[in-house]
Amino acid sequence: QHYITASETIIFEKEKLLKTLQKETQKIQLKLDNLIELHLSKELATEGFKHHYNPPFEQLQQIQAQIPLIEGEMLALKQNEESSKYLFSEAQNLYTKWNTLTRDEKRNIIESITDSIIIDNEDIIINLKYLMPPSSINPADGQHNFRDSLKLQA
Repeated sequence: QHYITASETIIFEKEKLLKTLQKETQKIQLKLDNLIELHLSKELATEGFKHHYNPPFEQLQQIQAQIPLIEGEMLALKQNEESSKYLFSEAQNLYTKWNTLTRDEKRNIIESITDSIIIDNEDIIINLKYLMPPSSINPADGQHNFRDSLKLQA
């Protein structure tokens, strides 16, 4: 549940950012349109036009490049959240049925969620496979964290 809540919070923040960028895009586009009107009506000389037009135009281009990236991140987060909800539901279902499963069924399940088990003189380390935390999603660098360890004292 904590994972899903964290994911929802990140999605909400991305949605706020996207709305802000879209409003800023409209504001800049209106400013650019007004500058073009002034230039076409000869109220703004070409030299002045370039000076006033270029900075907001570059800002608009930067914002427009950010919007699809944020939309892609939101889509990935929403898909991951749906998968998490499904897995959480299945885990709850498994928990309620655990005592009715055979030894082989339990073993198959444990093998499917366990990456490795390391036993030494004092410790038992169980490396589990699991979902990536929402904060680890960073499409820019392609890095994801898919593993975790559980360390038990022998």
